[in-house]
Amino acid sequence: METVAEIWRAIPDVDNYEASNLGRIRSVTRVVTAVVNGKERRTPRVGRMMSACRTRDGYLQVNLRDHGRNRSRLVHQLVAETFIGPRQKGVTVNHINGIKADNRPENLEYVSHLENMRHAYRMNLIPTLRGEGNGMAKIDEVAVKTIRNGRGVSSSRELAAAFGISDATVRAIWAKRSWKHIA
Repeated sequence: METVAEIWRAIPDVDNYEASNLGRIRSVTRVVTAVVNGKERRTPRVGRMMSACRTRDGYLQVNLRDHGRNRSRLVHQLVAETFIGPRQKGVTVNHINGIKADNRPENLEYVSHLENMRHAYRMNLIPTLRGEGNGMAKIDEVAVKTIRNGRGVSSSRELAAAFGISDATVRAIWAKRSWKHIA
């Protein structure tokens, strides 16, 4: 297995921090100046690797001190801004391989929100709530099969009344516009 050299670059618009091509964040060694009791005090701060925590959504996040304020930032956004370039309005960062902890620049890209959602569905990162899995479903798969088998035997109104749904829903099931994942 080939090892990749880690390359560090300064994060744009965030002082004293760098991002790497392996998707890591670190602070840089610096001297911090503070006024204590009317006297200026210069304290050296040694740079360190920032520990990331996982958000509820599975993304890695770091806490940075920027211009005197603590800010939580998502690692993939920092790496993308550093290695890909500034993010334009209306776009989001997408993980190409679907692994939210893989924050290498070659795994990140800027896409629209719609493209990001489509990618998530294609990669099965977002469960599709089809059929009975959808909380709004009024019938189950057995009923759908019964309705499909009832075509030509019963009218859409009769089947709708029997299952407590509209006749438009029955016709949509027949035409496979609804419940199309059921054979």
